Amino acid sequence: PEVTPHPGPALLAVSVGTGVGSASVDRTGRAHPAESGHVAWQPVTVLEEDYLRSLQRLRPGIPISVELSIGGLRGIDHMYDFMTTRKKPGPYIQEHVDRFRREHRGIGPVITAAAVGGDACCREIMRLFGAILGQFLRSTVLTCMSEGGSVWLTSGVLQAPGICDLLVSDTAFLERFVATGAEHAELMQEIPLYAVTDRQVAVRGAFVLTRQSAAQAPVPAHVRREHACG
Repeated sequence: PEVTPHPGPALLAVSVGTGVGSASVDRTGRAHPAESGHVAWQPVTVLEEDYLRSLQRLRPGIPISVELSIGGLRGIDHMYDFMTTRKKPGPYIQEHVDRFRREHRGIGPVITAAAVGGDACCREIMRLFGAILGQFLRSTVLTCMSEGGSVWLTSGVLQAPGICDLLVSDTAFLERFVATGAEHAELMQEIPLYAVTDRQVAVRGAFVLTRQSAAQAPVPAHVRREHACG
């Protein structure tokens, strides 16, 4: 499909896959990619304070980023190892996690499926995930979209079956996003959140960018001469 920038409401696309990242599109249609997942986060609850301390023990002297805390490559492993010291998962979950780790595969699909299926430990992991994600989204919106717009959630973890519904219904995700009583809560209440369900959206976007780049590339002189003579 042909996609051209159009002036309109700003939007923010946030992905949680192996890492955490975002890109904003301003009201002129210009895109601004960012490494926002590498910002630090502030714990709110006692549980989050304990989780942060556990990460600080793993990475002494290093700021603990959102990506390190909830990203699919390491964050979900960190949350799993932290939470299983407090609540044991079902036996089959531990077996699957062990197998995925032996095979050097990310354990995200095991945790998200078990959480949707009702496992108490994995539900707690996703509650921790949702709270940190909601807080991160709020900070990113206030940094990139001071005049409002919309937020689009995409990538592997957020596209896992049932996860977006679970974040809304069973975690503090929306509560942290709005943060009633904090500055600009009224703005946050007006910003819609959308979940991107198309798993090929990155491929489609790369295709569009490639076509646009090809169309804008200068034509070599010998090609122009051949075209003129032909």
